[in-house]
Amino acid sequence: MSSTSKRRAARALVAGWGLALTLAGCGSSNSGPGGTGGTHGGGGTGGSASAGCSAMSWLDDGVSQCADFLSVTRSTKSGFDQIAVVGSQTTNVGLTFKVIVPGGGAIETGKDYACDGAYILFVYQAGALASHTTKSCTLNVSALGDASTPASGTFSAMLLASDGTTTKQITEGAFSAVPKIAN
Repeated sequence: MSSTSKRRAARALVAGWGLALTLAGCGSSNSGPGGTGGTHGGGGTGGSASAGCSAMSWLDDGVSQCADFLSVTRSTKSGFDQIAVVGSQTTNVGLTFKVIVPGGGAIETGKDYACDGAYILFVYQAGALASHTTKSCTLNVSALGDASTPASGTFSAMLLASDGTTTKQITEGAFSAVPKIAN
């Protein structure tokens, strides 16, 4: 795949995630579309619910943040192993990240994956559109989870605001929720 094709695919993916984050930000009840909150505040068997700090948390420029809503999806269909995490707050801030391993490979637990703009993606959104460009990120999946066991991992990112000069640092991010299995 050419670098131009990768950029186009990444832009289309970001636009789609923007819509997903906007919709996800609307829900912050004690149950999500897939089931009631799990033991860590994450999703029940449906993979989404009201989150709370035990399900997804991070430092946003050093300030502690928690997701009000968290959705984790895991898929191994069509020769791709992937996990997608969407966390949002009722303040219209959302984080979305995805690890995709193509070609029949498998996500390695415990491995640090660096953003590449095509298969390892991180999107920070404030409001209806992606508000920052990802300069770098590290995603680590410590457990893949299944229909009854939480997926979990850590994340961090360095972002650049749309003004082109202001940076934002996401550090000490962690998530844990039972994933929706989409095979």
